[in-house]
Amino acid sequence: MSVNHIIDAKQRKERGLIFVNEEDKMKCETLFDHIVNSDLPEAELSVERLASEAQVVMGAGTVTTARTMDFLAVRILLNDSVCQRLRDELREPMKDFPERIPSYAELEKLPWLQACIKEALRLSPGLTHRLPRVSPHEELIYKDWVIPRNTPVGMSALFMHMDPLVYKDPTEYRPERWLEDVTPEMHRNYVPFTKGSRRCLGVELSYAEITLVFASLFGPKGPKLKLYETNESDGDPACHFLLPLPRLDRVTMSPPSQIKPPQGTTPVPPSELDPRSDEEIVRSISAHVKPTDSEKNMWAYWHSGWENMPPWTKRNVVHWARMLGTEWTVRVLDGIPGSANYYERFVPPHLLPSAMRERRMSGPYVATHSADFDVWDVLADPKQSYEFAAFTYMMRPGEASIINTWMMGRKNMELLRRWHDTFLHLWGDKSSCDGLHKHPLLSHLRPLSSLTHGLITDENNEPVAKTDKIIDYGAQVYCLDRLRDLVDTNDGWNGRQCIEEKTFLLAALDEMWYYQPKTDYLGSRQFELLTTRYDAPEPQRGDAEEFVNDMLANTMLMKFCHGLKDAMVSSLADIWDDPKHDGTDCAPGTFAEYLRWGTLHLRQTRTLEPVKLTAPAGKLHHVAMFEPFPSTN
Repeated sequence: MSVNHIIDAKQRKERGLIFVNEEDKMKCETLFDHIVNSDLPEAELSVERLASEAQVVMGAGTVTTARTMDFLAVRILLNDSVCQRLRDELREPMKDFPERIPSYAELEKLPWLQACIKEALRLSPGLTHRLPRVSPHEELIYKDWVIPRNTPVGMSALFMHMDPLVYKDPTEYRPERWLEDVTPEMHRNYVPFTKGSRRCLGVELSYAEITLVFASLFGPKGPKLKLYETNESDGDPACHFLLPLPRLDRVTMSPPSQIKPPQGTTPVPPSELDPRSDEEIVRSISAHVKPTDSEKNMWAYWHSGWENMPPWTKRNVVHWARMLGTEWTVRVLDGIPGSANYYERFVPPHLLPSAMRERRMSGPYVATHSADFDVWDVLADPKQSYEFAAFTYMMRPGEASIINTWMMGRKNMELLRRWHDTFLHLWGDKSSCDGLHKHPLLSHLRPLSSLTHGLITDENNEPVAKTDKIIDYGAQVYCLDRLRDLVDTNDGWNGRQCIEEKTFLLAALDEMWYYQPKTDYLGSRQFELLTTRYDAPEPQRGDAEEFVNDMLANTMLMKFCHGLKDAMVSSLADIWDDPKHDGTDCAPGTFAEYLRWGTLHLRQTRTLEPVKLTAPAGKLHHVAMFEPFPSTN
């Protein structure tokens, strides 16, 4: 392309169309006219040389400059004070724009505009390649160094601009650094276009383009710009192969234009989300992070380790980290000796049952029960007495239990300690959960009711698990049922009073399994709705949109459980576990994608109202911690 333009310009020059003198320089209509109108000897003005120079100048004025402007726009819009100061400075010189366009000579005298541009070029220079040079025939002597011939020598603007000894807080965008105590070292290290006789040919063109564009954008008559789902990491250079480019490893999902987010939700500001890439988050989750004094920790457990988790569950964990933000630490512990997140690196041995310490835990629920031993705003509010939050589920007529599917607790909460100690005592030296329902500490519990059948029945609504097996599986839950009715004779601790005063409880069927009765407890129906495409025919599409919007606006979370072995007629978790369905939990163009997008980018406006635990009628039992309750027979 440049060759043809240069040939055309040379022909025009030969016809006298651009043969100009110093006074008529502005008669050159194009960049190519200026290049052809060189004062070099004609013998040196070959088409090949001029085309190469044109290519360099055009490249400097397009790809590299455009990348810097992209970076600069994001940084200005992310900082209200920087943006407002720029608008204030441009108000007078750009007041008559576009009727009168200020010259570059005028605009380059605006200190804040030029400081903004200079700082952007420092953080996102045109080239980061080392641009090596060699002395092919003789060695070079520079101060005390001797550089052998044919030794490549180069430097990278990236390293020059990030030297903390020259630029304080080098990774921060601070235009004011160029207006305050500017040192000779700052000028020396500032090389976005390199320096000397071999510096970039397009330097002046690039400065002029950036200056004129941003004066137009942020002047009084410029467009009202606003970032959408963007934070500083989306614009920061991450790849430095010749050019500084932003990261390409994260695609921000957006809802389809034809879907309107449901009433009762409001957008989450992008600044509140963790800006790291998925890969960066995974690396942090996989690394060993020692506990600190911070209470902002999310704990999960997968017995066989992160690498063996189904892909959809990995995406869930990454989602938690992005939603919680960088103030929280997300960990996934495992049961693999030697791994970075092996549970024994976090949990003292005396807090684990002997079967777990000796690695002889067995049975179909070994993964679940090993997790039981490893497991904010309301809890952190000093005006509230709450220290623990969890869900309740109606296990028996008129009697709800606190379940262990999701919990949040403050440090050193007495209820949690006693709950764990009771469960530890229950296990003793057993290697499996079989028979836990017979333990004397649980012998007082009434049989479970049919209210649980929605999660443990077959297609004919027939129970597929016996009550004793359910209690064996959920023994940790029933340990808390015991504490609910306990007054410890050793120290007077009252379990029911503690629960009533210090726990923030939510109904599981409203705030966790809300989706289950909406779909008749059928994972197959849930899968059908979430794999529906945006362009599906009605009423299929309408049903899917209504379902997802209902979830986004009216329930706190969605737990997709496996539950008792073979107990559910169909489980969405089991369906997603199947490798043939990998990716269907977030497939582009489906309502599963919209659900994932909405849970991250929409916040409910409703207020969570806690429920009271419906304890069984009857007196409290005044016994010691591990003393069986008196028989009621």
